[in-house]
Amino acid sequence: MRNRYKDDYRETYRLNGRGQRVREYEYVGRFYVLPFDGEQKRKTARVNFLYAAGLTAVQVAAGMLNPDSSRTFWIVYPYLFLYLPLFYAFFGVYAYAQAPVRMQSAQYHNGLMRIRRSFMGVLVLSAANIAADIV
Repeated sequence: MRNRYKDDYRETYRLNGRGQRVREYEYVGRFYVLPFDGEQKRKTARVNFLYAAGLTAVQVAAGMLNPDSSRTFWIVYPYLFLYLPLFYAFFGVYAYAQAPVRMQSAQYHNGLMRIRRSFMGVLVLSAANIAADIV
């Protein structure tokens, strides 16, 4: 697997006090700067967490309904696969909460973009569940 962020770093060498070469890395890639300060970023991280937790609670509550159609495989499997992007969203929320306001491109993609892609996946899989339930 190719590391897509390897070109964002520059490798340099320096000598330490004992005359040994020490490898150092410097970030030279693009930064994504959020348009607000650290306190507002923490608030948005909390909102993202609450949204992911609320969406998970809604999906669990939907699974608690027990109609006859929920016992068929074309209903159960799409419903179970819906939890994968939900769990992935929690990883994105955690990465976003740990990132600074001035994010490197890897932090941006592993935080904000992961949350966005996860919620879009939940939306698509929910639409597939609705279509399967109608059938």
